[in-house]
This record gives sequence, C-alpha cells and structure tokens, in this order.
Amino acid sequence: MSRLGFTITACIATKLQPICLKVEAHLSVKLPTMANNVKQLRLYYGPLDLIWNLLQIYYARHVDDSSKAYTVKHVFFCNSLFTVLAQVEGFPEGRKVLLQSLISYIHRKKIADGLESILLTLIYSSFVDEDVDLSASATKVWVKFAAKATVSGAGPLVFYNVSTKRLSFFSTKTAAELRISGFISTPQSMAQELETRAINALKDPYHTPSKDMKWIVESESHTDSSQKGADVKKTLERTAKVLKGIAFISAFIPGGQGVAWVAGGISVGIDLGIVAGEVVVEARQPTSQLESEDLPPDPGDIPDPGDFPDPGDQEVVFADNTLGTSQGPEAGDGGDGDGGDGCFPADTPVSMFDGSLKPIADIRDCELVMGQHGAEAIPCKVTRVHRFTAPETLRLRLSNEASVVTTPRQQFSIFGRASDDRTFVEARNLTPGLQLSTLEAHELKFAETETERVGCEVFNLTVERAHTYFIGLDRILVHNRKMGEPGPEDPEVPA
Repeated sequence: MSRLGFTITACIATKLQPICLKVEAHLSVKLPTMANNVKQLRLYYGPLDLIWNLLQIYYARHVDDSSKAYTVKHVFFCNSLFTVLAQVEGFPEGRKVLLQSLISYIHRKKIADGLESILLTLIYSSFVDEDVDLSASATKVWVKFAAKATVSGAGPLVFYNVSTKRLSFFSTKTAAELRISGFISTPQSMAQELETRAINALKDPYHTPSKDMKWIVESESHTDSSQKGADVKKTLERTAKVLKGIAFISAFIPGGQGVAWVAGGISVGIDLGIVAGEVVVEARQPTSQLESEDLPPDPGDIPDPGDFPDPGDQEVVFADNTLGTSQGPEAGDGGDGDGGDGCFPADTPVSMFDGSLKPIADIRDCELVMGQHGAEAIPCKVTRVHRFTAPETLRLRLSNEASVVTTPRQQFSIFGRASDDRTFVEARNLTPGLQLSTLEAHELKFAETETERVGCEVFNLTVERAHTYFIGLDRILVHNRKMGEPGPEDPEVPA
C-alpha cells in the first residue's frame, strides 16, 4: 500500500476515533478474545489496525448482528477487507490466498454468525508465530474449512488443536509433503477423516488430542503414523511413571528430597505435555515461513469508508462451489492467450473469485474471475470484455441433461488429455463421451450438439495470468480470447 494511502486512512481514522472506540467497546463485550487481539495487533502492526477499524465501523453501522441471515452487506464487508489486505505490505502472501479461499467458503455457506471473529482470527495469526484463540461461533466454521482447505491446495495446511482450541499452520511446502506422503488414500477420505476427528473431539471435553495430532504431523515421514504416535505416547507415559516412582522413593531417603522434587517435576511436565499435545505443537512451522507462488492481482484503491453504500437487506443466494482446485488436466498454464473467436450469450454465468456467479455481459474490466493455472484454481483479472454478433451458435447437450450455448470455435478444456496442445477442443470438434473439465472435478461428459442459426449478441473475456475461466452452473473450464485480434465487430464494453 502506498504511503499516501496510509496517510489518508490514518486521517480518516483520526476523525472517526470516537466511533473506533465504540467499535472496540462493542467487540470487548461480544468478542473479548478478538478485542484483545485487536489491541495486540495495533502494537504489532499499527497501520493495519487503522484499516481494520474502518471496516469494523462499516460492519457496526450496516450489518445487523442479531440477524443470522447472510446478506449482500456481508459480501461487501468481506470483499472490502480482502481488497485492503491484498495491498498491505508485510501481510504474508500465503495468507492472501488462504483468506481469499476462506471468503469464498463464507460466501458459499452464507455464514453470518461470528463473521468478524473468523476473519480477524486469520488476520491476527498472520503476524504472530503462535497458535490462535478461536471464538465459540468460529470454531465449527474453522473445523470444516480447515479440512477442505487442507486437501484442496487452497493455501497452507490449517490444523485445529482440539486441546487448546487453537489453530496451527504449516508452510505450503510442508502441507504439500503431507498431501503426497501416502498416509491416506484420497483427498476426499483425508478431508472426511480430519473433520470427523475434530468434530468428535469437540463433543468430548476430556478428549486427549495427542494421538489425533500426531496422526497428521508424523504422517510427513511415516505412513504408519497413528501407530508411531501411540508408541511415542506410551514411551512418555512409561518414563513419567518411572520418574514418579523415583520421586516417591527419594522423598523417604535422607537428603533425597531434591531428587524427589526434580523427578516429580519432570514427570508432571511429561504428563502435561501429553495432555496438551505440546509434543506435536513443537513440530508446527512458524507462520513467517508461509509461501505461495500465485498471488491475487492488485485489486485497486482502498475503499473510502465514508462512501460505503448501504446495500439494503436483500438476501444473497450463491450457487454451490468448492474451495481449491479442479482435478482436471493442467490447463491454463499461460500460453499465448489465444482463444479463437469463441463466445457466449449475454446471460451465460461466469464464476467470480468470491464464489458467486455473474452473467458474462455484466462483467467489466478489472473484475476478478476464477481461472485455472496448472491444477490450481486462482483469481484472474479481466483485462477486456469482447462483444460480437454471432451468425451461428451451438447448443451443447451434456450428460447431466444441462446445456451450454456457445459459438463453434469456443475452446473447452477436456479432462484427461495427454498433451498440452490437445487440452482444449473447439466446440464444433467435440465428440460424444469426451469429459469436460470443471471446477469441482465432477464427471461431466459431452453428449451431442444442436446448431442454432439465429444471430445473437455474444461475449468473451480476456483475462490475465491463466487465460482461462469457468462458465455455466457446472463451472466448465474454457479458454479466453486473445487480446489484439478482434473479430468483425468488437466494440469495447463500457466500464
């Protein structure tokens, strides 16, 4: 973020200081743990706290905490927060990706209760090398999100410590090693196992987390990690038992009281280490080591809180989406961006970076859509919206009885192609049985084509980085249009 941006933000925050104090008082009553984190955050990273206060002011003014309904106000709050943090120097890059994935998850699940607590937990944890306290309302959200983010490649591995009710973070590199270590068969079973263990632990307040936490940590180097963790725990328990015996005997021997104190203290320390899971927590990677190769592009200027619109009480319904990646081919690796002259009708839904769907005709330059780079879903900025009149369109019938209308030369990504030059196939060349690549990686095959010879207005996008985006309710991966090669009619869509 520029120095001017910080200066303007600081001036606004100074003028609104009384309101800032009211917001902090509000947090202190409702979320005492999070309010304490705000104060620590100010001492650790001052400018960020000013920005956070401004967003909290908007939240306090316009979002009704008593309502459990997820409205467009929450959408605006989340997206404004991401817009600001994406520009803050020093905010860990891996956390930007993780925050974006979390916001998408919040949108999809329409989570309103404890929203500010959930987001602030992630923000605060980005600046301290320690586990993070969770509020009660955020706990269940984090348990489910952590399992999904872990297996989807959405960001650093997040692990929920069921003993301390805190989060632990692993570096992207460590998370990748855990995913390929072979300790569990499929990503789906890994997610289910993580979620089941965490939820069962929440139900049992006396649950000992050591074996569950060792299951994930030791799996980095041991496929039989559960047994390995159990063996370590038994060894520690035997050691503690021997030390207790030495302490008991030494207490009755003249001059042995010192030995008794030392042996007793060590045995108690071992017991506490087992119960609290400290043996496992020590293996956690510091948050400062988080890494990420793909960053969201610069989303633009800091929103002025004085000009925040009141979007009203409209309910927002988001189509289903999943975090993370498609399991399809390694599509969208950059290339030259050549997508031919393929296009889609105005009402064709496009997947936006926040998990929502938007008609292609309503998209404008600089908006963020979801693209695919390699096997990873990433946010991509739209650099131009193209508009044509198509003399002929095709209706592609799919195996789930849905259909997509497109022009004959639009390129679709095909799942399972062996070489990069055959990954994308034009609509006119699709043959029945070919499996289309989708964001959710569910099975979707092409069935048949119907030609519609009625001219209509069609649109296409040029996007940065991946040169791909997802269309339709099934979120099918398609190629964008190459910049600089307009068709016979290519008026620029007004911003």
